[in-house]
Amino acid sequence: MPARLSAVRGRSVRAGRPLLVGAVLLGVLAGCIGGGEPLPIAAPQAPVEADAERIAALAESLTEAGTEAEREAVLTAALRSAGVAPLADARVPGGIGTYRVGNVLAGWIVGRHPVRRDSLVVITAPRDGRSDLALIEAARLLVARSVYTQTPEQSVLLVIGDDPAPALRLWNRDLISGAVRVGEGPGAFADVTVQALRLGEPGELAERLFRATVRRTDPPGSIYTPRYDLAE
Repeated sequence: MPARLSAVRGRSVRAGRPLLVGAVLLGVLAGCIGGGEPLPIAAPQAPVEADAERIAALAESLTEAGTEAEREAVLTAALRSAGVAPLADARVPGGIGTYRVGNVLAGWIVGRHPVRRDSLVVITAPRDGRSDLALIEAARLLVARSVYTQTPEQSVLLVIGDDPAPALRLWNRDLISGAVRVGEGPGAFADVTVQALRLGEPGELAERLFRATVRRTDPPGSIYTPRYDLAE
């Protein structure tokens, strides 16, 4: 089913993909993200290994944050540092987007395959001080490998919170091809079966979440997906 069209600033855009796709792609090709911070990079031969020091530093920053607003700012900065793009906001013409959508934090990683990037895999984790850290680290691993490889082939929506629905307003639900969730919750979303991952320590969970995401974004036998990425 073709993506729906919606009017933005007097023109039609595909609702199946986020706005500002061009701007995000230019940012990726330029090798930087918001604020001029370098993209994380991992050579194809590098092992899939969570950065324990990075996770510990993020956990400490959250502990030291005195208010909810400060904790949200810490998570937002971590998403940006990991290379996750904010969602475009059609209500703010010319804006660069936002990570806060309703009662969740969300961002996305553009797919690397020119045809398959219109499809979307949704990844969610609760905001519990552990699973959210794992999701951000898994996102960093995905972005780090996207510099050298075609992974992820499909676009990935990352949601920190219980309900991904508000973050999906810019996508046609028919384009959702897979979903992965940390912890308990509904077994299906938008007619797509959700793979549930058990809770765990942030580093170990991040690696499992990375591999589960790659399995959903890249088809079996893809020539673009190095086998070591999926090894347990």
